[in-house]
Amino acid sequence: MNILFCHLTAGYNIFGGVERSIINLALELSRQEHRIVLYTGRNTIPSLDGPTYKSISFVKAEYLNIPTYCDNFDDTLRRLLISNAGAIVRELNELFFDGKFDAIIAVDQLWGVIPFLNRNSLNTKAKFVMYYHMSHSNMDINRSIAFGFDHYLAVSDFVASSISRVFPSMNGKIEILPNCISDKNVQLKPIQQRKPFIFCNARMSPEKGVHEAVQAFKEVSEIIPLNLKLCGGDFHFGSNAPVLEEIRQFIDRNPNISRRIDIEPRLTWKEADALSAEASMVLVASKEESFGLAALEAMNVRTPIVSTRAGNLGSLLDGVAIFSEDSSPANLAEAISRCFRSIQDGSIEGRLETGLRCARKFQASTVASDLIKALSN
Repeated sequence: MNILFCHLTAGYNIFGGVERSIINLALELSRQEHRIVLYTGRNTIPSLDGPTYKSISFVKAEYLNIPTYCDNFDDTLRRLLISNAGAIVRELNELFFDGKFDAIIAVDQLWGVIPFLNRNSLNTKAKFVMYYHMSHSNMDINRSIAFGFDHYLAVSDFVASSISRVFPSMNGKIEILPNCISDKNVQLKPIQQRKPFIFCNARMSPEKGVHEAVQAFKEVSEIIPLNLKLCGGDFHFGSNAPVLEEIRQFIDRNPNISRRIDIEPRLTWKEADALSAEASMVLVASKEESFGLAALEAMNVRTPIVSTRAGNLGSLLDGVAIFSEDSSPANLAEAISRCFRSIQDGSIEGRLETGLRCARKFQASTVASDLIKALSN
């Protein structure tokens, strides 16, 4: 099958769960001998070294240079897509002329480009697929419904039900296709051999609760002999500067924890994987979460998880995580303490085994096969 994915920040080592999952899925589909092309923004083309990633073709959208961080970022992106719609149609039609596609998948109602175009102006007989990864912005969801996609997919029940509540006509029409992880075998380190740190594998944007995670760490730092590692790298679809500055100011006001918090520079996926596998604990302090790929990756390497129940996390991590009632520093601190005690007394082991079994359901080979089945109907 010939499949075109459209996502403005599709690329390797881009700091985002959607981006990583789409690359995992594309690589697996290619391994299964499907032809895969990714249509993405002009300034997000990755540098792909090695033969593994040459199996995917990347096409840069000449008219879609993703802006650097600005106020009202989503509105700026909408204006960019609307004002360049005609040029994008011409570019896509040239792509369709050069190679026949069986399916065209818009990954996200905003970042997936296609909902901003007129279907009748696209010269292809391919099936159009809307793949929701977030449920924000009713305006963008409405636009995606009006386009008239042949299939509607969502990354989680949480996203699908959130859309259906606002748009009852979509009830029962959205199939679930979750994010996925690579099938490759990983080395599982016993919890007793882990390094003494908590890893917060999240970009520094307000909805990820990283500032609250740092405040929670201060509360437990005197009773738990673990350090804290944060992801300080920037990302393609916004700036970490406001949250990063808040965190640095907080650390400056609390010098007793300054030597125990490491703000890592921009991490590659391989480096982030290594930290998840080495950590004594992964902390997911999100206030919003449409799926929770960082948590899934921690499950896959048997790392204890402390998490909120935001969005899809409560469902994904049922029976696996030590839950905090919310992202408040006090509740996060209490959950971290409970997790540490369960590591010490060994009671965490059952959760780790449950997580590992659950993670295997989200392997790329399974998700890729489910996608092909959906497209074949």
